[in-house]
Amino acid sequence: MCTNEDRIMSILAEEGSVLCTGCGSMDSVRFGRTARGTQRYRCSACGRTFVYEGPKAGTKLDDEIWAEYARCHARGASIGEVMSACGVSRNTAYRMRHRVDEALLRGCGL
Repeated sequence: MCTNEDRIMSILAEEGSVLCTGCGSMDSVRFGRTARGTQRYRCSACGRTFVYEGPKAGTKLDDEIWAEYARCHARGASIGEVMSACGVSRNTAYRMRHRVDEALLRGCGL
């Protein structure tokens, strides 16, 4: 049985595998950076360039913090509880929640 924590951890673990936003191929390679310094990728299958927008994209938080957040999210913790458990600010806890919720919705096809 797959729990909510397992689903979140699998989404966070997929950071190494970048899917093309055009064709869905996993055959993507790094392709420089944007003007703002964000990593850009190029799909070897269709040639499209894109910026990966996963939950951890552009954050400087350690994997341990994201794992603790997954445990908090799975038990329905409030923003305040996430702040103290993960040692992050209110804004960061709020952004983490919205990034993961958005990824969960995309994963469910909603």
